[in-house]
Amino acid sequence: MPLCKEERIGIFKHFGATLEQAEELFAYSRSGLTEQFTPNFSHDEPFIETWNVYFKESKKNGAFNTLRKYLPKLRFPVEEGISETEEYRNVTLKGEPCRSNVKLLSYPDAVKLDIYESEAGKIPVIFTDNRDDFITLVQALAHKNEPFIIPASMGACMVKGFNNWDRINRYRTVWEAENIGKNWADYFEEFQTHRELYQDRFIILSDNGYSGVDAASFNLSEKKWKELSLIIRREHECTHYLTQRVFGSARNNMFDELIADYAGIVKAIGKFDAKWFLKFTGLENFPEYRQGGRMDNYKGKPPLSDSAFIVLQKMVHQCALNLEVKKQHSIDAAALTELYKLSLEEIVMQNPTHI
Repeated sequence: MPLCKEERIGIFKHFGATLEQAEELFAYSRSGLTEQFTPNFSHDEPFIETWNVYFKESKKNGAFNTLRKYLPKLRFPVEEGISETEEYRNVTLKGEPCRSNVKLLSYPDAVKLDIYESEAGKIPVIFTDNRDDFITLVQALAHKNEPFIIPASMGACMVKGFNNWDRINRYRTVWEAENIGKNWADYFEEFQTHRELYQDRFIILSDNGYSGVDAASFNLSEKKWKELSLIIRREHECTHYLTQRVFGSARNNMFDELIADYAGIVKAIGKFDAKWFLKFTGLENFPEYRQGGRMDNYKGKPPLSDSAFIVLQKMVHQCALNLEVKKQHSIDAAALTELYKLSLEEIVMQNPTHI
């Protein structure tokens, strides 16, 4: 049975929270999940059919050349205010032809496109090993070509709700062939209610050290650390994809990050190593917290108070130790689904000697 509010408040207080801080943490950690859910990742999402076309074409024409052909945001520069210009809005909001054709990346030939078979189904993955180009891709595809600041600890981005005008045009061609004499403009309003027909989800990855951590931290070669970082990052994002498909939830929250890092580390090295996770999050010298650690990115909205954040650090640290005891050597959709039904407080309780 899930913990009731009083039990969860009691756990927060055990870790040093005042009642006020416990209420703050309860609001932060509350998942919003209910017992009513139906796993729906038994089939790929509709966008995969079109992205399979992109993937096949990329083998012949190169990944970036193919992507910029179909995703016109990759033909605009990244510059402040561009998303408000008339041409940009006409292209991205109305699907008008794109006249812009800038050289967006420094190393476009290094971009790769893959269709990855995740635990939640196939998902497109765009990869570059150039840090500057990774930042540019994220700014273009996730932030409307605006120069949004990308944290140094960020090496992956899940783009969701991406309006793909190429898919719209493909659908329109079929619709008009099947509806002779009818006006597409009259149908378009209804079409917009079916977001699965035109909105895409994909992942952008880089292979720099995961969470901004260097290879020396784990006594690894640069080459090996890049390989492992890529695996951790990919599985981390795919875990968010799974929870979104199963529960309709992928939050900017430390519980979600814990589960996603857990999956990534197990996939990369065959087990969960708490030291790795704690290094990633800035808790490697617990109880001291390294300022600028990745936990800074997950304080919530509105952000937790400094005192509540310290309590959260204690709980995340204990959760990592408890998960290490599980000695999980592989991870699949069913295991991740069960884990995601829990909460930080429930994972903490898996060590009864601590409570």
